[in-house]
Amino acid sequence: MIKPKYISSLVGLLISRSAPDKKGTITSYYIIPNQEYKVITTTFDQKEGLKPSLGVYLGAGIRIPLPGFELIIKFDYRHGINNMNFDPDFLYGRYLRLAIGLKLI
Repeated sequence: MIKPKYISSLVGLLISRSAPDKKGTITSYYIIPNQEYKVITTTFDQKEGLKPSLGVYLGAGIRIPLPGFELIIKFDYRHGINNMNFDPDFLYGRYLRLAIGLKLI
């Protein structure tokens, strides 16, 4: 008789992210009719990166033993509760995932 094993998880998330700051100089050359060219130099200093992600991770699944392998079916959901982006555009860490796999015995 096949006896399945059940999988479950409930986890609080705090994921820290880092990204480099951008600092540099851009030099642009423009060709102007009846003149040689025009050079425009611009410097920039940008703070990039993402805020830490806070949220909840919830998963459930089943492992079904079969002759020679186990069939694993798992569903999980991650729900980010804060906007990770510094810009006005919203960026949340939210997704649903269904995973199906085989574990060779």
